[in-house]
Amino acid sequence: MKIIVRRTAGIGDSLAATVVADLLHEQGHEVVWQCHPEVIPIIKRHPTIVRVEPPKGHCDVNLDGAYENMVTQKDVHFHDLFIFAAAVQLERIGVRISQNHPQKPPKLERNDSNMAAMNHFLGRRDRPWIMVVPRSVFQTRCVPDGIWNEATYLFEGYTFWLGQHPRVPNSRPKECHTIEQVADFISVADLVVTVDTGPMHIASAYGVPMVVISQSHDVHLRLS
Repeated sequence: MKIIVRRTAGIGDSLAATVVADLLHEQGHEVVWQCHPEVIPIIKRHPTIVRVEPPKGHCDVNLDGAYENMVTQKDVHFHDLFIFAAAVQLERIGVRISQNHPQKPPKLERNDSNMAAMNHFLGRRDRPWIMVVPRSVFQTRCVPDGIWNEATYLFEGYTFWLGQHPRVPNSRPKECHTIEQVADFISVADLVVTVDTGPMHIASAYGVPMVVISQSHDVHLRLS
């Protein structure tokens, strides 16, 4: 069965919600994912989603509000909130997913050609390759540049600045201008140092080690 799932929030929320796609894929369903256009390039890297498109027309599962409207959002794992909401809506079309399924974090696939290009580009730089994400896009979660300035002098290896504003000293220009390029850099990183924002979820989905400066909820309820 083809099942259309919608989640139109930011990168982190949309990527976290793809645990629903994995559960449906395990049952043999084809999942079409609807999300914000700016998030599409990231969700397209998800291995169990057959098509990604902007929100339009009918959807079988609408996960908008599934997290925001839950009074238990600070006590229940981020992924479980989406699974609970999806399970209720899926029962209406005769599909059941387990709410006690062993938790598997969202995964993104690495593109071989992108990986080769990134490794070639970064191959001249000393390792470890450290990617710093200093603030969220809307700057609601950020660390003052003065602190980053002191911290980057303590990092060994090669530090890339993935911020949208001028870099601090002792970090290198990000060399990327789109979220796809940010994801490419993160996919080959040895370490990501980040605030709680979309690239944190991208790093988690690629299995990259992180130091997360948690400024939202308990990080253990947001990542697996």
